[in-house]
Amino acid sequence: MGACNVICDKENHVEDADAASCALIWLHGLGDTERRWAQLVTDEMLWLLHSECGYCKLVTPRAPVAPVTCNGRRKMTRWFDMVELPLSAGHNPPTFGCDLASAEESVRRIHGIIDELLEIGMPTDKIAIGGFSQGGAVAMLAALGYPAPLAGCIAFSGLLLGKDELPRLIHPQNQGVQILWCHGEHDAVLLPSLQRVGCDALQAAGIDVKRRRYPMGHSSHPAELAEGASFLSDCFNGKANLDDIADQSTTSSAVIEEEIEVQELGPAKAPKRPRGCCWGSTTSDEIV
Repeated sequence: MGACNVICDKENHVEDADAASCALIWLHGLGDTERRWAQLVTDEMLWLLHSECGYCKLVTPRAPVAPVTCNGRRKMTRWFDMVELPLSAGHNPPTFGCDLASAEESVRRIHGIIDELLEIGMPTDKIAIGGFSQGGAVAMLAALGYPAPLAGCIAFSGLLLGKDELPRLIHPQNQGVQILWCHGEHDAVLLPSLQRVGCDALQAAGIDVKRRRYPMGHSSHPAELAEGASFLSDCFNGKANLDDIADQSTTSSAVIEEEIEVQELGPAKAPKRPRGCCWGSTTSDEIV
């Protein structure tokens, strides 16, 4: 058994799929779409959950198309606007030149998707949110701000927005949410210093967050994906202990890189799917 992908249409409506015991909402990065991440997360993360968690719904919304300041106001998929890239902890903190208002608009959309999952019978403590880069930033805000306890949150190569407003952004019901933040040691787009200051701010606010580093740039890593799967399994089973997650260090090649300049995004080569892993279809928010 494995992961079941579900449809998230242009109005963010989550359609029911085969019976599932848990759900993951995954958000792509700037200028990308959900398609490659849906395949990668299914093949490299969710199939690992089946022995302990059963089927997991994968909901992969697509960010709206809008002008992005750091890319010359070109229109592309984005969860929020950014004034400049690359970014480090010293670039215009605490906002880092990012538009928190548009990020919070995206958060409201993700909260609507969680509400849809609740309507089809999925309890909030079986729902996790994750994402890459911009998607990781919004995933953290969405997890921290939802008014009912969630299972957990994963941020791959992200950044924390609104670190000076965390008392407002953290809902008391998710003060105990656990976050796994993975980042590339050689990230030249969102520099590793952003992980340091973000994790420090979260921990100062009482959030249980574990930081991990991998030998990669602004991309994904096979060991990172495996660690994310282990974290999700523990979260969905109510036994996550971030201190027990072992550090991973490997030189395997990266899988997906975020596109900073506008260009056609071709699919990454799909990993070989393990035998017995359910494969669904994902369609989300087609750009028109």
